[in-house]
Amino acid sequence: MLIPYRVKNPVRTIPLATYTLVVLNVLVFGLTTGRDLTITDRVVRDWAFVGGHEWFLRSFASQFLHGDLLHLIFNMYFLWLFGPAVEERLGHSRFLGLYFGAGLAGDLLHWASSGANTIPLIGASGAIMGILGSYWWLFTWSRVRVLFLIFFFLPYLRVFEIPALWLILFYVAMDFLGIAGPAPGDFVAHFAHIGGMLFGLVFPQVMAVRRDPEAVSQIKVLQADGVDLNEMSVSALETLLEHTPDDPALFSALVTAAVRENRPEKVAAAFRNAPEKFIQECPAAVSTMLLELKRYPRLLLPVHYLQLAGRLGATGQYYAQTQILQLLLGVYPRAPECETALLRLARLYLEQWKDPRAARMYLDALISRAPYGALADEARMMLSRTAGG
Repeated sequence: MLIPYRVKNPVRTIPLATYTLVVLNVLVFGLTTGRDLTITDRVVRDWAFVGGHEWFLRSFASQFLHGDLLHLIFNMYFLWLFGPAVEERLGHSRFLGLYFGAGLAGDLLHWASSGANTIPLIGASGAIMGILGSYWWLFTWSRVRVLFLIFFFLPYLRVFEIPALWLILFYVAMDFLGIAGPAPGDFVAHFAHIGGMLFGLVFPQVMAVRRDPEAVSQIKVLQADGVDLNEMSVSALETLLEHTPDDPALFSALVTAAVRENRPEKVAAAFRNAPEKFIQECPAAVSTMLLELKRYPRLLLPVHYLQLAGRLGATGQYYAQTQILQLLLGVYPRAPECETALLRLARLYLEQWKDPRAARMYLDALISRAPYGALADEARMMLSRTAGG
């Protein structure tokens, strides 16, 4: 028996849909079982999937029903283990579509294979196999820590790590073996498993969801083993950014690595992928790119400089804000945006740095530059506040 216990595929978002499904399944289990923690005959009779004219309603309801505690634990364990990465990649709504769609596909294949003699079907196994199918496609080379447990005369236990490809293929093979030669007392709905798996395998391809190549999976192993993004090399971060080029956290880490390794050209190439998003979501990294690496100042247009300065000010990074505005004046001295930059610099020196002399210098420059411009009157009012400073 192969029992996975750790997936080396870290996520950065809270898997709300996964956790909600686990909670709902546990609650329904508590409401539909007797004192012996097995499902009641009445619930099976009223809500188990048996095909017929109520097939759709019963398929949905039966996915929340479990025969006993072990049935529930196994399904929820695999949902908790493999669900978060799939949910993060698909998004909450598409993940739920995958879950219930795979459950329905599994029920329908079970019904088609059984005909009029359909055995009542309960459990989320088809849905869980759908998640495994999508995981198989999306994260083929993701590493999984596995317990190998087998009983001869004495139990034999071994721990090792394998790609998700081979682990999930093992489960699929077990289902096909169960179909080819069912063992006595085997009540597993193998066709439901296969139906859910096939749906899960096709779903992300139809949705055109990006897939992790082996190189990305190898880097995620490092993350799972405790290597922080900011400790990674430029080369490793480049690999991740090729796959998710607009990720602000990866861009920030790349800037840190580029400063450490003195490789500014790599940051410039990455910044071009999503300049406005990076300015909005990681302004500190963009300012570091401009101020510490000191290369490619014209990667930003004048309006981008103002946006960046605004974001830095909004997050209390006034020193960097001042430097960015001054850099704008040096890089684009003739740009109309320089008038706004001069006024903002005057305000910073007057209110933040308590330096009225420097504030007057910027205000005089603004009035001299555009004596009848839109900002001239405001500049004169501020200039009067600096008198005697």
